[in-house]
Amino acid sequence: MAVTSTAKKRAKSKKMGRSRKEPDLTEYSGRIAARFRELRVEKYEALDEYRLVLKQHGLDIPLQTLYKYEQGATNINTDYYPFIAGSLGKSIRAFLPAD
Repeated sequence: MAVTSTAKKRAKSKKMGRSRKEPDLTEYSGRIAARFRELRVEKYEALDEYRLVLKQHGLDIPLQTLYKYEQGATNINTDYYPFIAGSLGKSIRAFLPAD
């Protein structure tokens, strides 16, 4: 089966891997997700590295769930806020978005 020129163009235009889904910033939960990712990237480059830090703080969250938190697909349980903020070296107030 021959590869069409359209398929070749599509393959060239796509980056390797999936594109990251952005949270919906029109909703407060989406802004929390964006702030979470912003603070996490500031301190830890890799999400799996951050997961290990959370585990040391007594919070065992699956990696897939952390991805969903950053994408805004799943809301972060408010009981986790102190653990997450502490593991990022921030207060809960700094963890929440300004608006």
